[in-house]
Amino acid sequence: MVGIKALTDYLWKMLLPFDLSPFYPYPHAVSLFSPSYLVPAFVVAGVTGVVIGMARTQRALLVAWGYYVVTLLPVLGIIQVGSHAMADRYTYLPCLGPFFVAGLGPHGYSEERPLAQNGAPE
Repeated sequence: MVGIKALTDYLWKMLLPFDLSPFYPYPHAVSLFSPSYLVPAFVVAGVTGVVIGMARTQRALLVAWGYYVVTLLPVLGIIQVGSHAMADRYTYLPCLGPFFVAGLGPHGYSEERPLAQNGAPE
């Protein structure tokens, strides 16, 4: 459960980089039914469901979300290596996925646009 919370916390800190810390202590009491762990579980499940549902038409979303999750696996705390729950310093590469999707927005990502020979939208 700590890994799922860290997955959403990394996204939140990517959008609003406040209260960053070199050390996030691993919580001693983790309860599945506490809002601090239940809400992130629903957020991750919801985003994953939407991304999988849109995979036929918007493959870039699936690739970006998959890239984000897979590249964060080593630092999510699933296999506990130390006493830290998160490590901001390891999130530079995983953040490329969400920023890639954000960069596609101005291009009109929601609709298909053919590209001209030089790669610019027609």
